[in-house]
Amino acid sequence: MLKDYKFDFILLATVLHDFDKPKKVLQNLKKMSDSSTILIDYDFRADKISNFGPPREIRFSLDFASNIIKQAGFKDIKANIYDQNYYLIKARV
Repeated sequence: MLKDYKFDFILLATVLHDFDKPKKVLQNLKKMSDSSTILIDYDFRADKISNFGPPREIRFSLDFASNIIKQAGFKDIKANIYDQNYYLIKARV
């Protein structure tokens, strides 16, 4: 059964801002992970206006996304601006 499997790696690519309850999603992902699981969150920056991607008002700031990942129980969080349009966060379970 699926409950017997654990994630080795979690990639959230431009989706975290779309969840109604992102903290709950992250908590559930953590439950399905083992102690060596790595999480990557790659998403649109809230502080930049671009001609593509979600509306600015639903984007997460780097600080907000980092905090919600921390609140969900992830650790060793490294948050960086990736480029002019995206941020990248890496964390461990």
